[in-house]
Amino acid sequence: MPRRIGISQGDKMKQFAYKVPAGKLIKVKVLLESNRISEVIITGDFFLHPEEGLHEIEQSLKGSSFEIPEMAARIRKALESIDGQLIGVSPEDFALTIRNAIYS
Repeated sequence: MPRRIGISQGDKMKQFAYKVPAGKLIKVKVLLESNRISEVIITGDFFLHPEEGLHEIEQSLKGSSFEIPEMAARIRKALESIDGQLIGVSPEDFALTIRNAIYS
């Protein structure tokens, strides 16, 4: 079942796709509210073990600023909490894709 983001009046939805130099694709949909990330959905052809950990990463970004170091730190913390491992992409790749979505 596809994940969806609920949009209210005044919210801004942004999306972006980024192919990392190693060849993996990251796609994001970001909902912005009051200059913060309200919700984010991350998809692509990267690998995450365990797969269920993607929800934890998305949840960790709620309330984040748009700065790459903060987003990457939140993603790392979420990965640690689930004993997760990204393959083919990094927390910085996710953060860069989200930031590109926000400013596109």
